Amino acid sequence: MLQPAEAMTKAQADLLMSGETVDGVDRFLADPDGTGVRRGRPRRQRVMSLEPLYSSAAATTLDGEESDPARSQPWNAICDAIDLICDRPDSAEARRTALRTRDGNTVWQVAVRGGGDWVVLGFPRPPDALIAYIDTADFRS
Repeated sequence: MLQPAEAMTKAQADLLMSGETVDGVDRFLADPDGTGVRRGRPRRQRVMSLEPLYSSAAATTLDGEESDPARSQPWNAICDAIDLICDRPDSAEARRTALRTRDGNTVWQVAVRGGGDWVVLGFPRPPDALIAYIDTADFRS
């Protein structure tokens, strides 16, 4: 019996076609403890449920955004997306868009509100929230 093919979203196709980006996400998800970068996040009023663990690419992006005073609004929006992944990992908002990498890893894509086409790719793995990617949604940056 023929089974219908799973529909592929544009975001899924963009991720799979991104080459270096998807390979970096897969490397990080395969060994987050060995390749991840720990850095604090701004303290918020709520209690932190998961601690972010960043891929080196995501940490580099964060460093660049944080050090640019002209980008304080996008920086705050990125922090809000990371907070969502860390504080409410089981929420519908955090899990709205699931993508699969070439290696079959699932990551959740969270849009950065007010950040144009920026997204955060993350996945909860208690006690950490694995933050694999922070950049544009076309995955070609």
